Amino acid sequence: MHRKPLISKVTLALLAFLTLEGCQVPDQQEIPMPDKPYELQHDMRHYSVEFHHKSSQLSFHERARLVAALKPSGPGKVSIHLTIPNNGSGLGKQRLKQIIRTALEAGLKAKQIHRSNDLPPAHGSCIQVQLDTYRAIAPLCPNWSTVYGSSYNRGNTSNFGCATAINFLMMIDDPIILFKGEHALSHDAARDSLAIADHRAGKDKGKWLKVETAGSGSTSSSSLGGTQ
Repeated sequence: MHRKPLISKVTLALLAFLTLEGCQVPDQQEIPMPDKPYELQHDMRHYSVEFHHKSSQLSFHERARLVAALKPSGPGKVSIHLTIPNNGSGLGKQRLKQIIRTALEAGLKAKQIHRSNDLPPAHGSCIQVQLDTYRAIAPLCPNWSTVYGSSYNRGNTSNFGCATAINFLMMIDDPIILFKGEHALSHDAARDSLAIADHRAGKDKGKWLKVETAGSGSTSSSSLGGTQ
């Protein structure tokens, strides 16, 4: 007994046409990558630190105000660098040490504190310092789920460049290196390794502070020991 096929050839053709029709997705334009891998911003302002008459210690209010000014905020990878006068009277130098201590307690690293002859010498009850904010903002990446192209060229947008820029900003220690670069401590790798090991072990904390002198590229040491 001859049986008719359950599905005719016409039905199969219609199903195939509907299936292919459902696979058609309108072409979308490729989302362009950002022109720059990241945006750099530098803001510089002068800040006045006030002391009481003949006192080398910061008041509670003035200390809190300085700590708040040294705290980075806003989008992106941010760091604040503090520049203090390179010269001053005897009392002024003691006050500069107090400013350095406050900056370190606020989270600044020694390499973020600099000295400059361009600032007025430290004397009187008001000391002028400079705050430089360096900011690196990562781009807004396209959506990985967006599909572009046609036929066999269809695919998701490539975010490799954008992801690389974001990962790079996450890895850098201080965005200032994107503005000025960073040089090695010396040409002696063994000596640098020992210095890093001592720092990680906490042997150099609170003993010596190396502060860069602006414009010279050299460093000077300021003792943080002793009584004030």
